[in-house]
Order: sequence, then C-alpha cells, then structure tokens
Amino acid sequence: MFKLQKAFGTILISILAFNLILPGSLVRAAGSSTLSVQEIKGLTVKVGKEKVDFGDAVSVLFKGRTLVPLRAIFEAMGAVVDWDNASKSIFASRKGRAVELTIDQNIALVDNQEVVLDAPAMIHQSRTLVPLRFIGEAFDGIVDWNGKTKTVVISLAKENVLELSDLQVELNNKMLDFPEPPIFKDGRNYIPLEIILTSLENETYWVKNGNEVSIAIDGASVKLYPGKNYAVVNGKRINTTDFPIEYQGRVLAPVRFLTEAFGGIAHFVPETKVTYIYINRPKFKTSFLEKEAVEIIKPVPVPQASLIDNRMLMVSDNPEIITQETVPSDNVTLWHHPVSSTQTSIDHRVFGWHINQLGKKIKLGITVENLSQNEIEVVGLKGIKRSSPNGWSNYDVGLPIAETVLSDQLLGIKLNASLVQPGESILLQSFEVEPEHLIGFLDEFTVKNAGGRGELKYKIRTVLSQSAGELTAIKSSPVALDQINPHPRGNWSGSTILSELPSYQVGSEEVAYSISNGTTDNLLSKEKALTDPDSIIGNPGHYGATYRIKIPVVNNTGSTKTVRVRIGARGGLYAGAVKTKDGVFISPVLEPFKETANVIDYEIRETQDVIDLELMHAGGSALSLAVDITTLD
Repeated sequence: MFKLQKAFGTILISILAFNLILPGSLVRAAGSSTLSVQEIKGLTVKVGKEKVDFGDAVSVLFKGRTLVPLRAIFEAMGAVVDWDNASKSIFASRKGRAVELTIDQNIALVDNQEVVLDAPAMIHQSRTLVPLRFIGEAFDGIVDWNGKTKTVVISLAKENVLELSDLQVELNNKMLDFPEPPIFKDGRNYIPLEIILTSLENETYWVKNGNEVSIAIDGASVKLYPGKNYAVVNGKRINTTDFPIEYQGRVLAPVRFLTEAFGGIAHFVPETKVTYIYINRPKFKTSFLEKEAVEIIKPVPVPQASLIDNRMLMVSDNPEIITQETVPSDNVTLWHHPVSSTQTSIDHRVFGWHINQLGKKIKLGITVENLSQNEIEVVGLKGIKRSSPNGWSNYDVGLPIAETVLSDQLLGIKLNASLVQPGESILLQSFEVEPEHLIGFLDEFTVKNAGGRGELKYKIRTVLSQSAGELTAIKSSPVALDQINPHPRGNWSGSTILSELPSYQVGSEEVAYSISNGTTDNLLSKEKALTDPDSIIGNPGHYGATYRIKIPVVNNTGSTKTVRVRIGARGGLYAGAVKTKDGVFISPVLEPFKETANVIDYEIRETQDVIDLELMHAGGSALSLAVDITTLD
C-alpha cells in the first residue's frame, strides 16, 4: 500500500549558540531530589502578539534550556501535533514541514533529517514538555527574549488565505466547476474534496461524521481528519504533512495529498494556469472478501504441487525499477524468451511489471521475432494492462490483473499483422509509461507454424525505448539483472499450478496450509527455468501464474455441515484474487498474523466432496499465503 509521509527537502537547522536561560524565580521540581529540572515562574510566551495560555501546566529549565508544554505551544504556532503513547513520540507538522521528537532522546527529525538537541523532550507532572527554541526555529520562527518583561516572543511569517477564483483544475480530462473557489494557504493550493470525489467515475462513497471523513473507493478505505496530520489507509495509521483542512465549513485537500492518497499525478502549466490532475483508479468488477481481525493457526507447507498446463510463462519483472543504472542505453531488451520446438503451435503468457524512474516518458512493448525458415503466425492475442503513479500498485495494477485473469475477461487485441516472415519481427502490444509510473501487464497468445510444417523457432522480447525508435528493431541481449532489487525474471514451462491438500475431516481441528511457500511448491525456481540460468531470478511468489487448490472433504457426521475456508497473510502484506464456485472475489490487503479474509462457507451435504479454489497473487512484500480450513458450529 502507499506511504503518505515523505521528506520535503533537507532542512538545515542551526541551534543558536546562546542559551535561552531565563532569570526569575526557579523552584525545585515537585518530587525531584535535584535542581536538574527546575520549574519556571513568571514566564510569558507569545506567538506574534498572542500570549500562549499554558493553563495549569508549567514550563521548566533543564540543562540550561527552556522546555514548554507541548500542545499549547504547537497549537499557538498553528502546528498540528500527534502523540504516540506506545513509542512516547511526537509528530508535528506545519506548512508541509514535519518534526518528530521522542521523550528522553536528544535526536529529533526535521523532515527526516537528524538534528541534535541540547535538551530532550520530557514528561513532567504528566505533561509533555518540548524545547522552546528548537520548536520555534524548526517551524521557521524567530525566537527573541526580552529580559525586562521576562517574555519570549516567537515571530512567524504572516500567513494569508487567498481565494483562487481564477484557478482552473482539470480532473481526468474534465474541467471542474467550483461553486466555491479553492484557496491558497501555507504555500499550497487546496481543492474542495467533495468536488474531487463526486467527479471521479469510480465507485466512490464518502461521508463526513464530525471531524472524520470516511471514503471507500474501489474497495479501498481511507479515513481523513481535517486539521490532523495523519490518515488511516486500509486500517493503518499514516502520518502526513500535506493533510486536508476545514475552511468555512468545507473540507479542502492539497493537490499533492489527492494524488498520493488516491493514486494519480498532477502538474501545473504556468502558461495556461491550469492544474491537471489524473486519478485513474480501476473499477473492480467483483466484490471484496470480508476481512476479519482473526489470527489463524500456524500453517504447514502444502504436501506437493505441479504445473498442469503447457502455456509457457515469461516473467519480465527485473529490472523492476527502470533507472539510468539498470537501463544504460536508450533502446534495450528487458527480457526475452527464445523458443525452438518441433510442435506445430505453442501457447504463451507474458507477465510484466516495471517502474519508470528515468525522469521522462518511455515506450515499452512486446515483440516476436521469427528465427525460423518458414512463416509463423501469432493468434489469439488478448491481455490486460494497468498503470499507476506507484502509490497504489496493488489496487491500481495487481488486483485488476488478477481479477481479470480469474474471470477469464482478458481483452482481445487485434494485431496489425499476425503473420511473421522469416527474419522479421512484429509488435504485439506497446505501452507509454509516464515518469514515476508503474506499468503492469499480462498477455496471452499462441504462436503457430503458418504452413503446418517445419521447426518453430522465434524469440519473444519485452523491449524499452527512450527515443522514437521502432520497438521491433530492438534485438539486443537482455540488460543485466538488478541484484540489489532481486525481483523475478525467467521463463517456465507452465503458468497454472495445482495442489491437492490432504482430506479434511468435518468436525476436526482447524488446519492451515502455506502455498507459494518456496519449498514444497517452488515450481518457478531458477533451477526449473527453461533458458539462461545465469540471467534468471526465481519466482517463488508465482507472480503471473494462477494457483489451483483442491480440498477433499469427508463428512461422516450424518448431517449437513459448513466448512469455512479463509486466507491469511504470512510474512508480509498480501492481496490477490480468488475464484470459488460462487465467482471471483478480491482479497483486500491483509496484514500478516492479524487479519484474514473469508473465502467461502461451503455446505457439505454428502459423505465426500471437494472444495475447488483458484488464486492469483496481486503483489505483496512477501509470500506465502495461508489457506485455513475449519468447521463452523
């Protein structure tokens, strides 16, 4: 899933040499046996012209530094603060700048850059106290001490809110109409959230309840809190410096937040003064499985598995990250599959997953070169492609591909030319990939001998061009493997896996099995690849392949029973699609060891039956996946 908190540049913080030591009455801290922490009386703190009201909380002097109550000073400065009781840490943000402090630690983070503190934050009389000068200066304030009046003044740059009545915003090629204008505040443009959500063509539902905005978009869940520096995405709390605000009864969000939260890109054209926003989330055709906060038992590996089809699988996922280091030339072959066979026809599946970090638009494609002496033909081409600004890779790319494959709804693709003469190449499909975008695709096709006789000899390639060159002209060897990011690459003899589990006795104890475990079912390994063993990285996650599971069930109870099958993540976040007798369903992102998704409640009426499942992984930090079986009461 995506991460909203980002570094917004390197901040150089200078802690001034002089100490903010305040004359006046010092008293020993209550409960303290030393004078190392001393309460300060008679201190006045102002932010601009406004006096900060600390209530009954006290400020203290510690190691020659003044510490003041956290929440009062932050709110007076217009910063938003979040307190994590578990880690005893503070996350505050103001105007896009993030400051993190941890109680009793003398290292702070300012936009993820470490800064050494002369005095750490502390808890005194159940109140959190923070270093006054550091906080003031970290948020671009000027801190002054007036000895005569015993007053500290923090001066902040004047903030203005401007209504942008002439701002033009185009969302997914449609110009938006704003009954009430966007605003400019804190150096960024804020767009009315309601206008964005109602203008999306996706299945989007949202409601505002108090200070919480709950949004469901294509099965994903986002909760926003205007004025708070965090969001909750699919149940996970994420800190952010670009957060929504409430202004004159409206919820507005920065453009950056919109693109990061919902998956998209944005750019501003100075000549036309138009902000272009692209949010292209796919609309899922099927339902999401029900997710529960349930931990299943520890799974055991499936006993065995086998490839049960002859549709060759080519995986082009390395280098996953396309940079000048991983792709050193303008026109390259990312991966290839050389084929030589006496068969009259061969079925293929090509799966690709690449991220463009070259800083410019690129073109990527799939080609077939005829290396035989006779004419060959490509038939039955169908596929799916999805793109994402690399924030919602599961929801934008992985899940739609898995759902489409299991639903048998790959789109038919018409070729300009299906016949390939000896020595010629044809282009099956091409994709333009924007900078910082992920492209994922899966194509199926058959290559056959057009004359019915002779050897089939050809090469399938995934190729990339940074220029306007013809993709079919690229016939180089594949680029070197990216060993730093060891994503899979290789060719295998099949793309469908079958595992039959041991019989489950109705009423017996819960059992669970680990699939794609890399041990008993490591069918897409380097050792089992078809070509170029030195240029291959195995695919233990079985990306691009479908995985079938048969669960034999024995019911000796004499009555109808219900067996529940669930899936759970093991070792990392998991998302995928699953097919049952009732149809195809989407698994939401599951947190390992904490969450499960109910796949099916299967009624067993006979003495024996078989539960059939088919899964396709959509991505995740790690596999395997656990399939859990239990009997309901």
